[in-house]
Amino acid sequence: MKVEQLRAAVATIFRRKGKHIMNEEEFIYEVSIGLRWFTPSKAAIFLSNAKKFGLITANRDELRPSFDLDGDIEHIIKAPEELAEENQNPVVSIVDMICDRTGQPKSEVMSRINRLKRELNLETQAAAVLIATQHGIDVSRLAQAAADELLRSYEK
Repeated sequence: MKVEQLRAAVATIFRRKGKHIMNEEEFIYEVSIGLRWFTPSKAAIFLSNAKKFGLITANRDELRPSFDLDGDIEHIIKAPEELAEENQNPVVSIVDMICDRTGQPKSEVMSRINRLKRELNLETQAAAVLIATQHGIDVSRLAQAAADELLRSYEK
C-alpha cells in the first residue's frame, strides 16, 4: 500500500467536508456514501489503515488528520481498492513507508533490512523498524503489529 495514496485519500475526504475534525460515523459516511469509494465495511478498513499508518489521530470520537491538509497533496477522484484491504504483513507496510520517504526501490530497502538483520542477529521485523526510525518515520503502530506477529509465530 502506498502511503502517499492513503495520505491523498485522507486529505481529499477532509478537504471535501471542509473540516479538520470529523467523527468516525461522519468519516465512514463520507467515504462510502458521499464519495462512493467503498462499502461501509470497507470504509471502516480504510479508516483503520489510515490510523495504522499514523495519518489520522483519534481522540475520543474525534478524528483529525496528522498532517497539514494545506500542503502539496494531490486531490484524488477515486481511491484505489488496495487502500481498503486488510493490511498485509507489517514489514511490507514498513518497507513501503521507507520507500516513500527515501525514494529507494523495494529491493534496495529489503537488502538493507536483510544486511542489518544478519549484522545484528535480529528478526526481520526489528530490522525494518530500526531502519524506518533511522529515517525519522514513526512506525510505532506498525511496530506493535510486527511484534504481535512475531509473538504469534513463536507460539506455534
